[in-house]
Parts: sequence; C-alpha cells; structure tokens
Amino acid sequence: MNLLNNYLKEKYVITFSLLLFPAITLSESYFCTYSFIEGSPELITLQRQGTEFVKKFTRNGKTTQYIQKIAYEDDQSLYLINKPKPEEIGATIALIGKQDGSYSLLYLGVNEHDTSDTYYGRCVAQ
Repeated sequence: MNLLNNYLKEKYVITFSLLLFPAITLSESYFCTYSFIEGSPELITLQRQGTEFVKKFTRNGKTTQYIQKIAYEDDQSLYLINKPKPEEIGATIALIGKQDGSYSLLYLGVNEHDTSDTYYGRCVAQ
C-alpha cells in the first residue's frame, strides 16, 4: 500500500510540474521524481543547455541548481555527472532511460561511508 501511495504521489508531482512549467518545454527537458526521504517524493527538473543539463530542485524551501555534464548519451539512455560539493572528492551520477522513463541517482565518494544509496524514480521528457 505504501508503494502504491509513493507511486501516486510521484505521478501527481510529475503531472503538476508539467502544468506549472510550460515555458521550459521549448528545449529538451526532463521532469523526474524519486523518493529521497522515505515517503517524500522529490521533484527535479533537468533542462538541456548545449552539452550540459541544468538540474534544479527545491528542498526545505530552498531551490538548488547544479550543472550536470553529459558523460554519455544515445537514443536509449542519458548519463549525467556533476560534482555538487567542491570540498569533497565525489560525484553525483544520474541515469535516465529515454525509452521507459526510468531514473536512478547516486552520490559516489572515495570513501565507503561517503557513497549514498541508489535512488530510483521516473522521468517524463518534454
């Protein structure tokens, strides 16, 4: 039941975001959602700017923006990477399945305790 509730929340967040951000549809964009904290779906937007994507998300009322570089791309998948914490040796890696809308994300650090769990979600392309 909890899994169904999370799925419905994610669908609601994606649908709502498509209504809120119609101007972003002028270039390639992805609206993605995943459960960052148990039971709380997080919405991110990714908008292509040349060979990079601008990633935006809001957490606790604060909007954060990162540049994610395209590490690899073909008609099936998109691999994005960025270094969100300048003071640490590590990177955020995101994978998007272009055909099925799958999404996964993790932070990879040089130390075992610095590496995050892998988070899974869904994306809608515009």
